[in-house]
Amino acid sequence: MFFSQHYYFLNHFRKKHYLISLRHSIVLCDYIINEIKDKIEEKRPDLLADAEALIASLTYETVIAPRDPNKLINDQKDSPILNAAIIAEVDIILSGDKHFKKIDMEHPKVMTVREYFDWIEQANK
Repeated sequence: MFFSQHYYFLNHFRKKHYLISLRHSIVLCDYIINEIKDKIEEKRPDLLADAEALIASLTYETVIAPRDPNKLINDQKDSPILNAAIIAEVDIILSGDKHFKKIDMEHPKVMTVREYFDWIEQANK
C-alpha cells in the first residue's frame, strides 16, 4: 500500500493504523515524505513537529522515487510517486489527487483514504 496524501490523512491514519497493519504493509517513497513535510510546513507549521513524530512512529518500507517522467499520469509532479509505487509493486495507492483517480490501470488500484478505510471496515464485518 502506498500513500499519496497530506496531513489530513495523517490524522485519520493515527486512529486507524491497526486496521491497515492487519491487511497491508505501508510503503512510502522519499518524495512523498518530503512533500508531506513541505506542505505541512507551508500550511500549518505549528503541526510539523507532530507530523514528523507520527511519521517516525510508523512502521513502513521506504522506496526511492525515480524522478523520470512517465506518460501514465497527467501531472508530472505525481510521476515520482507513481513510479515508486510501480517499482515497489504495491497493491494500492491511497490518494485523493484527481490525477491518480484518472489513471486507467488495473494494478495498483487507486483508492481515497476514505474508500480504503470503508473497504477495510467492510472486510472486517
